[in-house]
This record gives sequence, structure tokens and C-alpha cells, in this order.
Amino acid sequence: MTREAVVKFSGQNMLWICRRTCEGGVWRGIVAGVFPFSILLLLVITAACSPAPLPPDSTGQPSKPTSFATPTLPAMATGTFPADTASASILFSMNYGNADRAIASAFIAPYGNALVVMLDDGQVQILHLEEEMAAAFWLPFEFPFQENAVSVQPGRILFAEYFADENGDITLWQVLPGNEAVVVAAISATDAFVTSLAFSPDGETLAVGFNVGEIRLYDTRDGASLRVIPAFNDFVESMSYSQDGRHIIADSFSFDPNTYVFDVESGEKLATLSTESWEPGRVSFSLDGKLAAATGGDGTHIFTTSDWQATGLVIAGVWDGTFTCDGRGFMHASGGLVDIYSLGDGLRIGTLNGGPFYCLADGRTVAIDLDDEAHLLTLRVVDGLVGIQPGH
Repeated sequence: MTREAVVKFSGQNMLWICRRTCEGGVWRGIVAGVFPFSILLLLVITAACSPAPLPPDSTGQPSKPTSFATPTLPAMATGTFPADTASASILFSMNYGNADRAIASAFIAPYGNALVVMLDDGQVQILHLEEEMAAAFWLPFEFPFQENAVSVQPGRILFAEYFADENGDITLWQVLPGNEAVVVAAISATDAFVTSLAFSPDGETLAVGFNVGEIRLYDTRDGASLRVIPAFNDFVESMSYSQDGRHIIADSFSFDPNTYVFDVESGEKLATLSTESWEPGRVSFSLDGKLAAATGGDGTHIFTTSDWQATGLVIAGVWDGTFTCDGRGFMHASGGLVDIYSLGDGLRIGTLNGGPFYCLADGRTVAIDLDDEAHLLTLRVVDGLVGIQPGH
């Protein structure tokens, strides 16, 4: 099944799930090495398999793997940025082929603290990259959730079920310690439909943009309405939290040519980012929170968050990019290539093969390689993916 295929499955009980995972040989598909996250990788399997012990060996004791298989890794990224080829180091690999399982998709969760893997049989595996926490659970609905619709915190995993541009219904699910997903809140807006969505960095609040131009904030523990921010006259098309959770930047599909910044606590409009564009685009903050990006008719405009003033820099012709993980450059992925732009003059300074690239919470840049034939996932750090600060 291709990674674009719709994931369909029938609900089975956790005992069958865990037996299938353990007996299928997922143990043999993990390359732990000396990578410090190896204990977390083991937790993925332990969490999924604890209800079903491995069959006993000739001594009557549970069987244990004697070694970890080392699969052949796919080629690492090569590039032309900077002048020398960018280097890459493997964090870890997971071989699902040994268990006869295929990867449907994989991504780094918002705010860069977890790896999310969706398998084509409907199981989701989440590995927290900073804490000793992992989960493996069955998706309780028919379609995979989107990358922006998951929040991974130590001890608390949430994901949202919703259909953008169709209705105003959102179901919030939480993964319990026993790897069971349960409904914790049901949100229903009868007067509008959802156009955008974002979890706060701490996972406590869900911001939802609607076609009526409002940003509505909800408590993720019970779905209670916290605040309504009247942002635009129609669709809230793009929305992003700052890393500290204090601000939301939002853009609209409307006759309003501006992008706005709102204070989350009060709902007050703090700033107007003039981009002179009636076209919706992507908005984002740099990882260090010092810069913000909003698209205009000519490309992406860069602003400083200390005073919300335009730097005068425009990344021409780019409407769907984001900051490099060091906050000193801008990157845009297209057709298997990632272009890197300088924040000094806005010009393209290099191109990397591979991607898309993600930013981890600690500022490192990573890429996820999926080998569809071998059912192999490789997470690697990409070194040298940096930009140039404004004015340098």
C-alpha cells in the first residue's frame, strides 16, 4: 500500500494487537546501537506487547532476542549547501519489514518532541524524543490524523479527529497508559466549519480557526470554550502558536490583505503584519521566537517579534516555507529538493536533496527516510543546514 493510501482497518482488541506485534518480529527491526534513545525505542515495543508474553523456550522461560538485526540503510542526503556536501548522522532505524508491516506515513510532531509513525494496518506508534515515553495504539477512526492534529507531552498524548472545510465537529482523543485511545472531549460548532487547527505547545489549549473568521480556544481536558477571538471576516486559513505559547499568528482567505498577531491570554490583537496580499499562505515563527514569517503576493515577508516590525526582507516567490532550525535561514521543500534562503538578502544559497526536514525541540534538523520496499524508517540528523542572520 502506498503512503498516500487511505488507512482502513477493523477494530481488534489489544491482546491480538500486541501478540501480532511481538510475534511478527518487531524486536528484530530496531537498531539501537549506542544511540541514547534506544531505551525509548524499546518502550515502544514493551508498551505494545506487555499483555502477551513471548512463547517459552525449551527451558520454559520467555524467549528473548539474542541480537538486533542491522538492516541496510538507504542512502543519506547529499547536497550543495554549504559549499561542501552536508553531512548526516543516523539517530536510529526501525525495520518494520521483519514484522511484515508497512509504513503509511511518518513525521515529527509539532514543536519537535516526538516521532509519529502510522502503519498501514491502522496502528500508530509515537516515540517521545526527550522523555522515556512511548505508545503504540490503534487509530480509532478510519482516516489518519493530520500532522498538526497531535500533541505529545510527557505522560499525555492527544490527537484531534476533524474534517477541514466540511463541518464544525472535532473529537479529541487521549492515549491512556495502557495504549488505549479514548474520547476526552467532543467539540461541535453548529454555526461554522473548521478551516485550521493548532495545539498549544503545552497541549493544554486547542486553537481552532473557522470559516466565519473566528479563532476559538478550547480546553483540551474537557473541550470547554475558553475564548473567542474575532480575527477576520471569513476563513482563518493559516495559524501558528509561538514557541512560548503566548501568541498566535494567523492569516485569512479574505479581502483583508494583512496577517495578525493575537495575545492568547487576552485575545487582543497585538500587531498587524502588512503583506499586501489577498492570497492565503503559511505563517510561522522561528524556533527561537525572534522572527515571524507571513506570506504576501510577492513571497514570504520576515518580521521581528520584539516590535512586530517588517525587516524589509522578502523571500521572493516562496509561499510555503519555514525557518531553518537555527532561525538564521529559510527553507522551502518542493519535488524532493529543499531550497535554503539567506535571511541576509533573501537569495537562495543552496539546495539539499531529500526532506522534508523537521526541527527538533533542541534545535537540530532531522529528516525521515522511508524505504517503501524494505519497510525501513531512518531518522537522521542533517548537519550544516543553517542560514545567515539578517544584516550579516
